[in-house]
Amino acid sequence: MRYDAKIKALARQMFVDEGRSIDFIADFFRGQPSRATIANWANRRDSQGQTWHDYRQELAQNIYTQLSPQGVANTLYERLQEIIQQRNLDPGKFADAVNKLVASMNSVLDTKHQIAVIFQVLEEILEYAKTHHAAAEPQQKLFLADVLAGYRDQVKERL
Repeated sequence: MRYDAKIKALARQMFVDEGRSIDFIADFFRGQPSRATIANWANRRDSQGQTWHDYRQELAQNIYTQLSPQGVANTLYERLQEIIQQRNLDPGKFADAVNKLVASMNSVLDTKHQIAVIFQVLEEILEYAKTHHAAAEPQQKLFLADVLAGYRDQVKERL
């Protein structure tokens, strides 16, 4: 069965941009298109040789890159370049703006800041595992909790 281009475009948006599952999308459309049809669309290569999965992975990588400490530092650096190129700035305001941006860059790239973020992520992973994988084998849960807790404690010591 052929589907309207709008339906396929919406399914693609839901899959790639929103990260929805094939089952969720099929349920959203009440089975028309079916799960199999959506899976075929997601696995079919386009004119650039990429699948919807490839685009989803690329989007996730781009978001990670933008939010990484280096990505944030690059954004701040670009903002600094914009400030430098403004010719009509008061010298006092210019120096203040540059000082604030440099301080922001230093805090983003500071190892202690990164360690604090890592610590927070580990805490969230442990909570997620406890909540969403309650049916996992007890040995698996204990192993994961021990490894993450041990690493968390090691990260804590660096703070």
